[in-house]
Amino acid sequence: MRPMLATPTPHVPSGPAWRHEVKWDGIRAIVTVRGGEVTIATRSGADCSARFPEITGSHLRDFDDLVLDGEIVALTNGRPDFRAVMHR
Repeated sequence: MRPMLATPTPHVPSGPAWRHEVKWDGIRAIVTVRGGEVTIATRSGADCSARFPEITGSHLRDFDDLVLDGEIVALTNGRPDFRAVMHR
């Protein structure tokens, strides 16, 4: 599975059927849970599970079959800090 990535658009859709999120400055990842084993893959497919034990060792292990597509971020003073997440 490949992560969804932001793409530029000349017009931002609006209305009740649309939801938008801010640009998080982190690592795009796919988190997969199968049989209680949590793995994390970067958008290039590299396994980065060992870098984030707080995710791989979390309550996500309670799920049998789950895929999450999202951004792993580190916050410094309430703001995304790309350097902090990259130094993991």
